[in-house]
Amino acid sequence: MGYILDLTILALLIGALGFGLVIDRRVRRLMAALGDLEPAVSQFSSAVDRSADAVTSFRSAAEGTERSRPAARRVEPAFQKTRRTAPAKDGTARIEGKSDLVRSFFETVRSREA
Repeated sequence: MGYILDLTILALLIGALGFGLVIDRRVRRLMAALGDLEPAVSQFSSAVDRSADAVTSFRSAAEGTERSRPAARRVEPAFQKTRRTAPAKDGTARIEGKSDLVRSFFETVRSREA
């Protein structure tokens, strides 16, 4: 009876090790794919930043023309450009821009791989 229990535990341990190896391979492939995507993600992030800057400049230009017109009705925007910032929790770092977030993600990945 003891041998059956030992063999069952041994089989389960071997299965867990095999599953762990499969998961490890998949995670390594995923991290390699993310590393390959880093330039595209960085370019996308900078393009989003440029478009946000363009929207801001268009909005300020539109407000300038709105002020020059008499009795123009002011329309409130349907959305806010930025989210309200919540206070940082203890032990966390605040990252302001999207490009900083992308850069810190890839730096964290590199430091964990080393």
